[in-house]
Amino acid sequence: MEKINVDTVESSIIIPLYNGQRYISQLLDSLSNQETDNGFEVLVSDNGSVDNSLHIVREFADKNSNLRIIDSTLKKGKNFSINNAVKQTKSTKLLFIDQDDELASNYLEEMSTALNEFSLVAASMDSLKLNRKIKVPPRFAPRNQKIGDYAVKIAAGGSLGVTKDVFEELGGFDEGFEYSTGDVDFCCRAHDAGYDLQLVESTVLYYRFRESSMENFHQGIFYGKGNRAIESRFPGIRGPRRTRAQISASIVKDSLGMANVFRLDKQRIAHNLGKNIGYLLEDLGASR
Repeated sequence: MEKINVDTVESSIIIPLYNGQRYISQLLDSLSNQETDNGFEVLVSDNGSVDNSLHIVREFADKNSNLRIIDSTLKKGKNFSINNAVKQTKSTKLLFIDQDDELASNYLEEMSTALNEFSLVAASMDSLKLNRKIKVPPRFAPRNQKIGDYAVKIAAGGSLGVTKDVFEELGGFDEGFEYSTGDVDFCCRAHDAGYDLQLVESTVLYYRFRESSMENFHQGIFYGKGNRAIESRFPGIRGPRRTRAQISASIVKDSLGMANVFRLDKQRIAHNLGKNIGYLLEDLGASR
């Protein structure tokens, strides 16, 4: 990462940070290895980390003058962290990356080039490189992210790129939508505004799964709540809703599966269990 003029930089990579000490250095290393002639800046937007994250990022910032740390502690939430960072940049292209993923060396070049033609893009996804220790993946993450499989094209927020004018037109990420599916909400609103999400097949985001059953269970709960919240806002985008009886039956089945200590797919069962519980909790809360 070389020194650049932040007043003329074309692309900003925005990383919302919260207690990310486990993997943030690997992500920043992959940013240091980008093969591009385009000037870019990296904005690490800290949302109140209490671990060693900021120390790690500051060490990188000392060596890379195009890395800036944004104080986003005024309000809790990933969406606020992203929006606050966007306000600090003058660049015309925005790339959002999650703190625990990594990038192919041509990521910036290919995503930035795609944004010359399209307003909203998403990188292809590789879920093999960073997850070789996991015998059975906790969930399915295809290279094309299932873009086009549903009524609305959606992709993981950590792989999205958008022009700044469109981001501002859409009002950024919804800070009042306090769920893990803020990226889905953004893609749905972009679709409703007439923007077509384009998959950039020439580069990949290296996606990292949670490793332990407990981590996958907790992530599943957040995903389940978020999926139910999205269904409330955008009915039908993922097909017919399941009944509470069907969800409850899945919870019982997954609970029994977790009791079998010899199963190799316990992370997947834990994730599904958490997702079904989270969905049911949000559904019950929405009906009050």
